[in-house]
Amino acid sequence: MSAEELQIPRYEMIADFPDALIIVGEIVTGYKGISVFLTEGSMFDVREYPHLFRKMDWWEKRALHEMPKRLMFSPGISGRIFEIEEWDMDTFVGWVDKKVRRCCSLLSWPSGYGYVPVG
Repeated sequence: MSAEELQIPRYEMIADFPDALIIVGEIVTGYKGISVFLTEGSMFDVREYPHLFRKMDWWEKRALHEMPKRLMFSPGISGRIFEIEEWDMDTFVGWVDKKVRRCCSLLSWPSGYGYVPVG
């Protein structure tokens, strides 16, 4: 996946809603990752329903083959790009140099900060 595709907003449904077309645990991107048809004929802005939808970080619930080969730490803070040689999706670590134990930990920073994929 491209860096742009990885950063498209995604939301996870976290609670039941009567007659919903989607189920708890389902990930939606909807229209530009914001609007989704929750019930037949009714479109909702997921940002207005934080009790039903949780905004996900770009890396959450991704398959190994979807993970990027290059990361940058919060654009604008550092221009440094890290080349990932291997991903460990059990610990959410991208190994930059596994021999010397240098890595990019996706869990080290709060949501909205940290590492982002680059093309």
